[in-house]
Amino acid sequence: MLRINQIPICNSRYLLYRGDKISFSLKLSSKTPGKAFIRTNIGRRKITSEEIIKETEKKQYPAGRDWTDYQMKKISETEFSISLPLLEVGHFEAKTLFLPSDKTDPVWPEGENVTINVESANTRNNNSIYCSFVRQFGDNKSCNKSSEKLEKGLKKLDKKGYTIIPP
Repeated sequence: MLRINQIPICNSRYLLYRGDKISFSLKLSSKTPGKAFIRTNIGRRKITSEEIIKETEKKQYPAGRDWTDYQMKKISETEFSISLPLLEVGHFEAKTLFLPSDKTDPVWPEGENVTINVESANTRNNNSIYCSFVRQFGDNKSCNKSSEKLEKGLKKLDKKGYTIIPP
């Protein structure tokens, strides 16, 4: 019986960003004539959105028109691969399949689809910590001692409208 292995493995979940690529490979357990495909809704966000709206507003069951098959490139007698650009923000799924030349039913790897969530590219970089309260770290973290000098300094800051956190 022909078995196939997919990388990334089935049931995987990814958080990627618009402009990234995701690569899939499929490996057969033995040489078998045929073609490999990836079935996915990557790149079909508009159709997915239309189906969600029809389901919500018109109570129409989704037809699955957002799924499509892309043929994978043959690397060797038992290996195939494909890289897909992630050009849309959204939630996508994908899974490879192999269609032997002498059969009409595809062979699937065991497990659920790979889930790919694609975020906007501008959320990838330029993130920073808004602020850090240095008194919450280091030697002063558990120090509850108060001094006259510290109290005077805090009162000056209070008069000028500053907020001291923690109080």
